[in-house]
Amino acid sequence: MNQPVTNKRPARTGAFTPLLLALVGVIVTSPLLSLHPLVGGVVVLFVLIAGIFAVQGRIKLRLALIVLTLVVMAFRWLAGLYGLERPAVVLASHVSIALYIGIVAVFCITTVLRHRPITRDTVVGAICGYILIAFIFAYFYIATEDFLPGSFAFSTQQPVQPASAMGRGASEFMYFSFVTLTSVGYGDIAPVHPLARALAILQMVGGQLYLAAFVARLVGVMATSKEA
Repeated sequence: MNQPVTNKRPARTGAFTPLLLALVGVIVTSPLLSLHPLVGGVVVLFVLIAGIFAVQGRIKLRLALIVLTLVVMAFRWLAGLYGLERPAVVLASHVSIALYIGIVAVFCITTVLRHRPITRDTVVGAICGYILIAFIFAYFYIATEDFLPGSFAFSTQQPVQPASAMGRGASEFMYFSFVTLTSVGYGDIAPVHPLARALAILQMVGGQLYLAAFVARLVGVMATSKEA
């Protein structure tokens, strides 16, 4: 029997592993992002390169990510140079990197949902997609606080410096994003502005739906394998 032909090649085995390592590296080193703007730039570049590597078999998408990487780094440099004196540049920096992460996240999620059977790389890709959701919302929160100061309340009574796309305050919002995604409850950071609250609700619901969809997919594939 002839097998159906598809023009989409699956990602090479192990393609998601470097991306997962890069994402975990960012989480571990997030407290260091405030030391110097260069540290944040290097960490972000590492993640961008890992994202390009993860997109196997999609030449056009990879080229698009390479171009977007250059755009991201250019806006980050300009944002670090001008800071909040040029709000449009800072916003463009946040949007460009969120767009990049979003594209990679969609690729990971769609690859996982279409891949059969469930393999180690499928699980790694699913984990990458979940972590990338937290990264996307972290930049949304950073942009919200930059342009709407006071959108978040900090129990330490010490306001976080504007992130300005260069790492200052990034670790706090990365932490807040993961706390929100996993729905473990708020401790030292809480959204107070309506926009911040709306983003938090969207992230919490999205995180739960993602887990439900992946588990349903996993159970469905396992059930099909047993019937076969």
